[in-house]
Amino acid sequence: RELLVDPRHMVSSADGQPLWLAVSAPEFEGGPALVELDPTSGLPIRRRALNANPEQIAAPAAGRYVYARLGTSRIIRWNLEINAIDLAL
Repeated sequence: RELLVDPRHMVSSADGQPLWLAVSAPEFEGGPALVELDPTSGLPIRRRALNANPEQIAAPAAGRYVYARLGTSRIIRWNLEINAIDLAL
């Protein structure tokens, strides 16, 4: 299955595996999300639903978290080990 969206933002992990896309509600079925993408196949690995459109994302080198700015002033941290948001500022 191909992912046909125009991401708001895209980053890679330190080793380039995987890519992370920030997609908004109108562009992606199921609403706004962080999408983990296999850079080799171009196929989505996993979708992590959000309650607001992600504007910008960051994936630190350790590979344990993905950070996203939602809207203009909210920042969340998605903990990949527990597959959930564990910090919201």
